Amino acid sequence: MKKIILIICASFSLGLVYSQRVSELENKTKCGNLQNKSETSLKLEIQSNLEDNYDVKFYWLDLSVERTSTNVEGNVTINAVVKNNPLDTFVVELINDLTVDSVKINNLNKTVIHSNGLVKIPIGAPITIGGNISAKIFYHGSPPSGGFFSGISHANSPSWGNEVVWTLSEPFNGFLLLPVTQIK
Repeated sequence: MKKIILIICASFSLGLVYSQRVSELENKTKCGNLQNKSETSLKLEIQSNLEDNYDVKFYWLDLSVERTSTNVEGNVTINAVVKNNPLDTFVVELINDLTVDSVKINNLNKTVIHSNGLVKIPIGAPITIGGNISAKIFYHGSPPSGGFFSGISHANSPSWGNEVVWTLSEPFNGFLLLPVTQIK
């Protein structure tokens, strides 16, 4: 049942991503100034410049959730290629409400520094530009519940006759994904 729900959620998310794409040509001609602003002034405070040192090629989410609790546990595998600078520290964003249990970089256990919404993983010997990196991060916890469009929610639904857990979160900077015809 969990796999079916995960497949449905992934399919729905994929449809949203592709339905909001703007072609490169339209993006350059009509949204050039907006794109420049989104890359600089609108960058979230918790982001780190170290995230610019790799290009993600693949995410794999393996989550365990139940309908009776907002607790989540699982792992994410991130495959990426190093760009710009040799990579000596891998950084990802993860809210402080979730606890990192362990991390593997290229199948080697690594130590973790998790603070201020960032997970920093010192690699040791730097990975050169063009090199591949695979990070597997195991975590657990209860994300915050913040309302209809943020966080995770739990309810006992009389209309369905069962308990339910859901999330309906907008991505950061989601307002930038307007169709080109609406940008004047």
